[in-house]
Amino acid sequence: MREGQADEMIALLGAIAEELRGLRDEFDKFTGYNTTTMSEAVDRITGPLGYTIGDLQDKLIAIEVNTEA
Repeated sequence: MREGQADEMIALLGAIAEELRGLRDEFDKFTGYNTTTMSEAVDRITGPLGYTIGDLQDKLIAIEVNTEA
């Protein structure tokens, strides 16, 4: 491995680590810094219409299928 390649890998790994930190910060804000229960998180995602976790799973699968097309 050349020195330039190693520097590129280090830079890429640093960018990945920074992205993960940002995602973790967003997740912490979403969960109220881990004070939100799973049911409260589901309620925030699905709204007050009485959806279940199964309904949420179906919606997430539908989103995944649509993005793969």
